[in-house]
Amino acid sequence: SEQTAMIDGATYRLIVYRSSALGAHQAKSVDRAIAKARESLTRAAQALTKQTFHCAHDAEVAAQAFHARAEYRWFSQSPVRITSRLERVSTGRGRPGKDAPTQTVWSVAATVGPVDETPMC
Repeated sequence: SEQTAMIDGATYRLIVYRSSALGAHQAKSVDRAIAKARESLTRAAQALTKQTFHCAHDAEVAAQAFHARAEYRWFSQSPVRITSRLERVSTGRGRPGKDAPTQTVWSVAATVGPVDETPMC
């Protein structure tokens, strides 16, 4: 395939060709990179889900940092749920009593979306 393009005010001729042998090797490399990225993101999502935050803003920042990871470029954006719950505050040793004061904690439920099939250009 031959095309022309303007780059910094200069016209360039762009030629694209495909090698069948090189394409198969690159496809396997890309598949391995995607599998490795999915594993890494799954571990990070599990760790993020176990974490608790003291305010909604901190949970939102953690969710944005999860989506900004470099490995995430292979996957489509999946929705992130931020939920709050009340927890009893332990004032001493042992299990908190029924009348112990409570505080609101926030958590992030992150998942890894499916592989994004759109070409990255």
